[in-house]
Amino acid sequence: MLARLVLALMCWTAALPAYALYDPKPDASLSVAQGDWAGSLTYRDYQGADRMVTLPTRLFVALGAPDTLVCHYVFDDGPGKTVYSYESVRFDFANHALTWTTGDADRTAKVYRIVSVDRQPSMTRVIFEGPGKDEGRVRFTMEIEAQRLMMRKEEIDAAGASLLRNTFSFQRSRSPG
Repeated sequence: MLARLVLALMCWTAALPAYALYDPKPDASLSVAQGDWAGSLTYRDYQGADRMVTLPTRLFVALGAPDTLVCHYVFDDGPGKTVYSYESVRFDFANHALTWTTGDADRTAKVYRIVSVDRQPSMTRVIFEGPGKDEGRVRFTMEIEAQRLMMRKEEIDAAGASLLRNTFSFQRSRSPG
């Protein structure tokens, strides 16, 4: 009797719909970013405005949803000092919005306006902006290719002058799996 009950439960469980199979297909321009990347972060030193600092950086990217990149950064910040960062970036192309969530314990989400999307066969470029300091704004440019990933942040003051704040530049370490 118990064997029949177990068999019936197994058959009933197998007959339930597989809901995950009905999730939408990932955005093709974003799914290219999945994988293991090696490169650097070059940023304007906050101590000396004309000094640029470069840190070797690893990046691991996965899809968290069809329209969301989940990023794990590992920065080599000098002998014996490794810094970690966690982010997720949700692209709402239909509404020209991007939500960037950073941090682990202290999560912060910022919404930016997508001002340009250029989808070419081998590369996608997304430019998005948001409020910055002192009546200014920040502009991000992200380029995704099969073997290269780049993101640049510029600060634009109220007069329209642009200052490069940082650039992430990566080459693919391994093929996406």
